[in-house]
Amino acid sequence: MNDKKRQILPQEIEALQTYYQEDEISLVDLWLVFEKHKKIFMGVLLAFVISGVAVAILKSNVYGYTTSIEIARSTEGLLEEPGTVLAKLQQSYIPLVINEYENKNPGSEKDLRIDASIPKGSEIIVLNSKGRKDTEPLHARLHQSVVDKITRDHDSTITVIKAELEAQLHGAENKLGELKDKAVFIENQVKRLDEKSKLISKQIDEIGKVIEESRKNRIKAVNEVTGEAKAMTLLLIDNEIQQYQERESMLIEQLHLGLASDRDTLKQELANNSRAQAEQQEKILEMKAKIANILKTRAITPTMRSQDPVAPNRKLIITIAAILGLIAGLTAVFAREFAQRVKEKKLLAAQ
Repeated sequence: MNDKKRQILPQEIEALQTYYQEDEISLVDLWLVFEKHKKIFMGVLLAFVISGVAVAILKSNVYGYTTSIEIARSTEGLLEEPGTVLAKLQQSYIPLVINEYENKNPGSEKDLRIDASIPKGSEIIVLNSKGRKDTEPLHARLHQSVVDKITRDHDSTITVIKAELEAQLHGAENKLGELKDKAVFIENQVKRLDEKSKLISKQIDEIGKVIEESRKNRIKAVNEVTGEAKAMTLLLIDNEIQQYQERESMLIEQLHLGLASDRDTLKQELANNSRAQAEQQEKILEMKAKIANILKTRAITPTMRSQDPVAPNRKLIITIAAILGLIAGLTAVFAREFAQRVKEKKLLAAQ
């Protein structure tokens, strides 16, 4: 029936076994091949390791050079966003500095490269370059050239901002000077009021004495003068006393009302002036603080060389050489074995 499985004949099983045996490569066979050609393997491996060691020894140490740049600050914070400054450095100033150096020094240090980056969570720009120990002055000079170019870019804006603040500060200081002059003027007015008060008090005392003397004269006239002259004399004395009393009343009113009111007004003006001076001084201090907080773009520290070389990684070079040696050695072993077997088959075929 069609749905029954076909029986596999014995001769077919034998043929399949023979096929698999011919194609099968065991670990033992691989080991035997390796043992047969291990000198080749060791030779290739040793050659690669020696080459790696030679490269690691002969290759010059490479150090890292870094410069940290602080971006200019104005009264509103950073003059430019770090990302904007980074783009200027990467696209303009760093290539310009390297091109200028290469044009002035043809045939000098090749493959010069300066990278710029922003450390995570910071607002500074870090310049990085790599070179031999003896190239430290060159890297320091190139880094400083980059810093100088971005500094000049920012200086024009910083100069304008600082000039505006200094002009405002000068105006505020002038106004404070005017307030101080006004305070001196008010104080002098107060002193003049005091002198005037003393003078009026003295006049009141003198008028009081004159009135007292006139009253004595009136009493004396009453007792001594007779007839029609007595009435005239008393009238004159009374008129004189009345005039002096009116003068005395006017002076007393001026002393206790007019001068007191003027003094209160001047005291109020002086108090207002004092407050205005305090406010103006606060403004001046604030402006001075703003000016002091204006910072130019600058290198925070001179270019620094890493304490340890950043390249070459000698251990890595030797390790890679050893790995490549293992691969090349095994390849050479199997290539050799393959060549021998091909040769043997050709000889058998020739017979």
